[in-house]
Amino acid sequence: MDLKKIIRSHGQTISSVAEKLGITQSALSQQINNGSISFAKVEQIANICGCSPSSFLAIDGETLSHPAIICPHCGKPIELEIKAKEGK
Repeated sequence: MDLKKIIRSHGQTISSVAEKLGITQSALSQQINNGSISFAKVEQIANICGCSPSSFLAIDGETLSHPAIICPHCGKPIELEIKAKEGK
């Protein structure tokens, strides 16, 4: 997923999104570039951009039907199962 490209396609910049998240532009870029960005932060970015987090989960332009991450070694999607926390 190319978060920076998706952010720009929704009329935002990395700087503007970082400001709304309360972090620096360099911190957000670093998280995106090294793949350490959390799903919670992706959800926040999606809300800022006015779209669904699933729009960030795409391979070759096709949105996945289930949340997934891309294996950095083989490039294949690894589907994720999201469980609600107990008590929620």
